[in-house]
Amino acid sequence: MLLANHTGPSAADPSTPHEPAARARHDRTASQALWHNRTVTRSKAALFLLPFAVVLAVAVWRPWEPALDELREAIREAERLPGVVSVDMQHRESTASVATTFGPEPSEVDIHMRLDATLTPDDAAATAENAHALLVPAADVVARDAVSVFLRVSAGESEDENGVAALPPLELRYTAASGAADIADAFTIWQAGARQVSVYGTGSPLADTADAGSEQEVTPPPASIGITAADAAGMVPLAELAAELGRSADLHVAGDNTHYNGYGALPDADAVRLAVDAASRPGVESVSFSDSTAPHISVGATWPAEAPETQELSRWLEEHDYATDIGLPVAFTVSEPGYATLTEGWVSAFSPPEPEAHSLPLPADVEAWPDDPSAPACTSAHLDVRYGGSDAATGARYAALRASNVSDGPCAIEGAPGIRFGNADGVAQKDITIEPYSPGVIPARLVVPPGEQILAPLKWRAMSTANDPDVTTTIDVTAVPDAEPVSLDVTEHESSATGLDILDGGDVRLGPWVQALEGWS
Repeated sequence: MLLANHTGPSAADPSTPHEPAARARHDRTASQALWHNRTVTRSKAALFLLPFAVVLAVAVWRPWEPALDELREAIREAERLPGVVSVDMQHRESTASVATTFGPEPSEVDIHMRLDATLTPDDAAATAENAHALLVPAADVVARDAVSVFLRVSAGESEDENGVAALPPLELRYTAASGAADIADAFTIWQAGARQVSVYGTGSPLADTADAGSEQEVTPPPASIGITAADAAGMVPLAELAAELGRSADLHVAGDNTHYNGYGALPDADAVRLAVDAASRPGVESVSFSDSTAPHISVGATWPAEAPETQELSRWLEEHDYATDIGLPVAFTVSEPGYATLTEGWVSAFSPPEPEAHSLPLPADVEAWPDDPSAPACTSAHLDVRYGGSDAATGARYAALRASNVSDGPCAIEGAPGIRFGNADGVAQKDITIEPYSPGVIPARLVVPPGEQILAPLKWRAMSTANDPDVTTTIDVTAVPDAEPVSLDVTEHESSATGLDILDGGDVRLGPWVQALEGWS
């Protein structure tokens, strides 16, 4: 092949002028040498380029392409099923550089099947089930080359909202375990008047069910459904329907700020009704009912703090019978447009009982120090105050203040220390709210033996340090009333070398002095 590419002159070329024999021999010798050098150079270049050709061939070789052809044929068969409007396929190819916690991210094929909106719920479920059966064998072949195949089902025509493409009126990802039931329930709710229905969950790849039956399967609970009602009046009957179908649901009104969040439980139609009624009151621009283990309704108002509507709305919520009917306290918050709280309270004026007063308990296997009624009160002369370090867990922060009795005899202490948080410039953090460590906790009189330690626990929620704010580097501690404050540098402790994320406006919970234990805070 290299020879065929050579185009230099040669002795046999008829276009070359005739020369004397010696000149001809010289030319042939020179031409042969030149040809030899070019041949060697080209051979080396070919050997040098060969690895790149192999790499290029590997880069463009897609072993799954024939499998995709098989999947395309299965899609064409599914598209011919009665009740199927169209079936489209999109392939997202990943690269070796894309990785997840569990290894390289596989490529994905998204099959989007649109169903006829006029199908009955049962017919829609049967049609999707038949299409799924056609697609699974081909999906299993594709999956062997690390390509995950998902089936997305929708119905109805999407309507753009303010120039932005909206979701289809009905949409879900099909799963073998519950796909047919999901579609039947979604169609039932949609055809009952919902504007948009989505079944929560990512769905599982189709190939995951190719070997179904090889192991005993556990039926998962029904997936939650997101329901968009056309208007506020439609929220209550849709909530009732979802509950009848055994579906947990979140509901809201299209283009409105009325929301009900079910937190995985069957929707409470009476709670939805309370949210709808609150949203209908003049001056209310948003309502959100969170139906969690601690139910709460948040109301956003358009009026300022001094407006009389605030008290009118509070009175209406307090006189409503919802909380007393369910026998569970439901908190409410009314906020102004800037999200500042105008007022808060309890629906039906039904508040939770006050916790019984109690001191912080010791572990069961720890013996409390003996009481001594004659022990004098601890003073600053008795106590050596130190910072005990900090810890963290899932957004929560903990720290401890410690004090040792350095006197020769016992002293009694009762209460919590006074604290002040400061930044590296010695400026106090502003607007810090100090609250009891936990509801109902009160100080107990504690007699501290000589040489023993007491502890005051602190806890707070993590605060953002993204914009490099002035974190807390010192805590000024007044151990007992009338004592001089002791400034503790928290950065000297290895657990908080960069300071504490207690910032301006933070909330900190402080416990009273208690008997200290090694490793306990």
